[in-house]
Amino acid sequence: MTVREIPAAFEIRCDGCGKTVKSTSKHRPDHWSNLDIGRDAYDFQGCAVADGSVHLLLCDVCSPVVFHAVNEAHAALSKSGEKP
Repeated sequence: MTVREIPAAFEIRCDGCGKTVKSTSKHRPDHWSNLDIGRDAYDFQGCAVADGSVHLLLCDVCSPVVFHAVNEAHAALSKSGEKP
């Protein structure tokens, strides 16, 4: 009798462009990024009723684009003096 071990395979997908990478690990691939924005979801009376957080996994191509966009938006808000 022969026993052959076949390791588990995971398919990791970018939430930006849909690029997929196959891996033997559940860990984020090199040069990929997690974007996590924690916030609450509110009902019409203004009460927090659910988790409205955003969690994205971005590939090595999408990550710099999103990083640049966030920095540009933050810089624009800082220059305008507006408060959210």
